[in-house]
Amino acid sequence: MPSKSKRSRDRRKRALIRENNSHPDSIDHGTPGLSSVPQNVDCRFFSPTMNEPSRYETKGSVAVHSVGNGQGCRAQHDESRDGTARDQRDSEPSPVSENDDSGFTSSSASDAFRGGCEDSDTIQSARESESVSHLSECELELKQELPKNAPLPRRPGFGKLGKKIELISNCYPLKVPEGNVYHYDVEVIGLVRNPESDAVPGGAEKSKKYRCLKTKVKRKVIELMVERDAIFDGLYPAYDGEKNLYTRKPLHSPFPHIFTTNDEDEIQAQVEIKPVKKKNTVSCAINMDTIHAYFERQIDSMPMEAIAALETIMRHGACLRLTPIGHSFFSPPGPGCLNPLAGGLEIWYGYHQSVRISQWQPTVNIDISATTFFPSGPLLKYLARFLDMTVDGLRYMPFLADRDRNRLNRKLEGKRIATSHSHLRRKYTVMWLERESAANLRVDENGLTVARYFKERYDINLVYSNLPCLRVKPRERNVYLPIELCELVPGQHYNSELTQAQKSEMIKYTSSDPKPRFEKISNNMNFGNDRCTQEFEVEVSEDPLEVEGRTLDPPSLIYGSEQKIRPRDGAWNMLHQDAKFLDAVVIKKWALLYFADIRRDSMRKFEDLLEETGSSLGIDIKEPHFKKFVRPRYDIIELLTRMKNEIKADLVIIVIPDNNENLYRHIKKSAETVIGLITQCIRQKTVLKITNPRTRCASQLVANLFLKINAKMEGINYTLVLSEIPSLLWKPVIVIGADVNHPGAYRELKESLAACAGSLDARCSLYAVRTRPQKNKNSNKMSTEIIVDLQSMVVDLLRAFYRHTKKKPEKIIFYRDGVSEGELLKVRDSEVSSVRKACREIQVDYKPGITFIVVQKRHHVRFTEKFSRLNVPPGTVIDTGVTHPQNFDFFLGSQKCPKGTAKPAHYTVIADDNEFTADDLQKFTNQLAYTYVRCTKSISIPAPVAYAHLAAYRARQYLDAGRQGSSSSSSGDSLPGRNSACLEDVIVCTKVVDELRNRMYFV
Repeated sequence: MPSKSKRSRDRRKRALIRENNSHPDSIDHGTPGLSSVPQNVDCRFFSPTMNEPSRYETKGSVAVHSVGNGQGCRAQHDESRDGTARDQRDSEPSPVSENDDSGFTSSSASDAFRGGCEDSDTIQSARESESVSHLSECELELKQELPKNAPLPRRPGFGKLGKKIELISNCYPLKVPEGNVYHYDVEVIGLVRNPESDAVPGGAEKSKKYRCLKTKVKRKVIELMVERDAIFDGLYPAYDGEKNLYTRKPLHSPFPHIFTTNDEDEIQAQVEIKPVKKKNTVSCAINMDTIHAYFERQIDSMPMEAIAALETIMRHGACLRLTPIGHSFFSPPGPGCLNPLAGGLEIWYGYHQSVRISQWQPTVNIDISATTFFPSGPLLKYLARFLDMTVDGLRYMPFLADRDRNRLNRKLEGKRIATSHSHLRRKYTVMWLERESAANLRVDENGLTVARYFKERYDINLVYSNLPCLRVKPRERNVYLPIELCELVPGQHYNSELTQAQKSEMIKYTSSDPKPRFEKISNNMNFGNDRCTQEFEVEVSEDPLEVEGRTLDPPSLIYGSEQKIRPRDGAWNMLHQDAKFLDAVVIKKWALLYFADIRRDSMRKFEDLLEETGSSLGIDIKEPHFKKFVRPRYDIIELLTRMKNEIKADLVIIVIPDNNENLYRHIKKSAETVIGLITQCIRQKTVLKITNPRTRCASQLVANLFLKINAKMEGINYTLVLSEIPSLLWKPVIVIGADVNHPGAYRELKESLAACAGSLDARCSLYAVRTRPQKNKNSNKMSTEIIVDLQSMVVDLLRAFYRHTKKKPEKIIFYRDGVSEGELLKVRDSEVSSVRKACREIQVDYKPGITFIVVQKRHHVRFTEKFSRLNVPPGTVIDTGVTHPQNFDFFLGSQKCPKGTAKPAHYTVIADDNEFTADDLQKFTNQLAYTYVRCTKSISIPAPVAYAHLAAYRARQYLDAGRQGSSSSSSGDSLPGRNSACLEDVIVCTKVVDELRNRMYFV
């Protein structure tokens, strides 16, 4: 007789089938019999061992069209983009054809997945089996589909769904000058080369005589030239700090024109100016009227040269007054506004400014901004704050530990310091901190120490001779400086990743609600007094752009026993509504490990709450079959191997100390890349909070834990109501999210890690992920933004989808994170092509419709309600006013923002075979934000993108654990040291065991 849990699960599945079959259009994913497939179909798509039930429920025996004849082949459809015709084509089932190949199978497919393995890296002869002539045709077809100069998909129309809402943006309309501006190439070089500066390229003689100058210095030189050189004759130019200079009227002089500073000037430099001749002309003029022509639809391509000139004009004055970092400008904090961060840093405030091409006109995007800088002043003071000590306490420190010295080296390398001990202020660039102290570091063969040298040469008795010395450039001169004699030069940006504590402090100091934020933005509007904008007749409106948004309805979510919940304000509480998981797992055996000290009574209460809350959610969990207090230095692989092989545990819950990220990384690497075990870590402070009698939300905290556990063990917490999903998606659809995790500025190796998360079921509830290290094909660098191995990753995910559902996707919806606006065409040409090639690798005539959407979070466009000046409600979409004039894009704020100002995600469609309407794509994107399994609230981006981000970050943690290694806590394969690991080492270190590859282990 079946067990109670099995009968319960069967009832839930039958309920899902009843709901699907009740829909008037019979959401049909019918699979034809395998015997109907012709023998000549190329089907390396599936494993012959697939026998698990499909996650796509069917009704009757009606089958859909073959994908080869579907939306993927635009050449076979001669229809216009008519919404009615498209909806009918997608929703009406068609008769079964004898030649239907939607089963993706053939009698010769047994070689596709030996041993049930679906990793494309193990398939040795997949591509070799295709005929050369057929491949050539496919390659030709790809080139025809994606020509390099093809424009991005045009907007199919504007959305209409949702409640209208009036909004104010932080984009200000620009009035662009008419006529021409004139473009000149500028080279600013320093005379009498400094030994520690970089040489100017251009021949051995030039390299010896001249030196490169920093951008700030170049700007000063150009300002001197404007004052003194008659070539400008009253004109005031706009200069970008590097090679480009623009004037309102042409310069009259023989070219190249040379200007040299005077001997008494602080900066000894030479400037060479020559015109930049435009294509097919002898003039250096840029016609600014092309900007007006673009908005009036007189030309199709955006006038990039005119836009670049406008950007330089808008930035010129701010770059002279403030410290520019990217598109933002900062000034040092005043005496009463100093906000120091942990680790010796300080916060500088400023504003972001960039020219943005909006729907009807160019605008300037203004936003407040903040970033971190090194403090100016004594390096000794910075060192004390970095080590969380007093300056006086540094005198009694016997030595600087290697761990702290290495951390300091990563922060100080390349930074500028100044000294004045020789009565002449000199500046140096830091190379590294030596291991030896000033009292012990010998600088010659006679045993002269740094401390003795400074006593004999400058009559300086070092007070902190116990501290190590700085080694500074130039490398060949062996210059050592005691820390106590050095000062940090002002205005040095801190570009390393902040710690979690620093991030929390940063948010605390810089978070601003919409009303004060928009007031500060308005206060930064000072273009009327800017000399450069006046010179070029550029005017900025004092009133921000007002736009109309629409608030989309949240989707209904279905829990166990067909219970539906409608979120309110972007969130919901399943405990308050007595909801159970839609598909709750049965945990037969589990273990509980304590790496942190927890009192016995707290342990007992924690275990009782796990059982009680799990039961209320439908999870069958009893007392742990094994529990143990473990020393943090215990061999993790040995311990977890015992949990799997001896205890036969389905799950191991591990309580870890609060500040031990290294232990967490080793646990995850061991469990997921070596053993194949599901683990759930929880911090000590969370357990103490749960077991504290004063905590009012203890059950909610435990429920949040089970959200992750149930998803990791292939359960389904909740899902979308299928009838609310746009009809375009009622056929088999795979949704893929992709992201690339880049290394920090000072990580030892520069590998990037790409991840793709692909859905495995009709309601986008289950996902598989694939991760790959990135290696730049054009250099020895590993870091690159384009996903190099996307084709094999997509092949794996398509096969995983088929194994899980017994159906091939008819549509691929791809959300790509981490791409800047300047890389859209590059990603389209490379990655969309890789997805198409992946489909053809599986089956040469397999052509699912591909919609590829880029998700951008790193932008500065913000909105607030016009009258209340509050944050926009969750589900607010904007596709007019601030969006692109022609391309298919929109802003969507799918999350609730309780503190600060909400940042909407920006979506740009770069390929659309499926011909989505604006309403359908916006609605589906908003719905995906409600399917994130880690919490019961909507998030700011679609769930598959968030999963890809988590998976890429998890792979980064594997690498960190592999590099750190430990004799006390082994975690399997380790990586060699700095700059010595090859791509193969990284692949081995980040490879997840086969049994977890199609499970959501990363959540």
